[in-house]
Amino acid sequence: MKKLIALLLALLMLGSVAFAETTEDAANYEEQDVLDYTIAMDAIPEGYTMTLVEYEFGPVAIFTSDASDVQYEVNVVYSELFDGYTMDLEALTEDEEAEMREMLSAGYSMPSFTFDKTSHGTDVIIIDEQDADSDYGEIFSIYEGYMITMVVMKNDTLTDEDYALGLQILSDMWFVAK
Repeated sequence: MKKLIALLLALLMLGSVAFAETTEDAANYEEQDVLDYTIAMDAIPEGYTMTLVEYEFGPVAIFTSDASDVQYEVNVVYSELFDGYTMDLEALTEDEEAEMREMLSAGYSMPSFTFDKTSHGTDVIIIDEQDADSDYGEIFSIYEGYMITMVVMKNDTLTDEDYALGLQILSDMWFVAK
């Protein structure tokens, strides 16, 4: 389990690498091909658009809206180590849960954790920075071998509604292997 946590941490830290190129804006798209899978959406939240940005470590789907200052960035990384694995929070031992919390709290000064599910039943962990100066948080999961990290950013304190919209975006998103 410690090797698993170390790998997760290493992959999450890849998010600081500079981007290489931007693909065309895909507002109200149904499918978007990336690397070894296709992102398919049931619906994009009203008023939001999606832009796919290619980073050295892989693509990031960025959801923005002119009417809101909340931005959602979804990074999906496939790992053979997790091939076929979907996160099951109820199956974690207390020690595994503590290791998961420690790994996910890297980069946060005062994280709080909430366990939740997408509308399709996939377990997610919401990491919210409680520091008064913070304007970001994350929603994390592993689904069928894909590590999914959604960074939620805002120019103000994030609300439960901001995270609820993030869960809606993840609930409407499908990853189809090529």
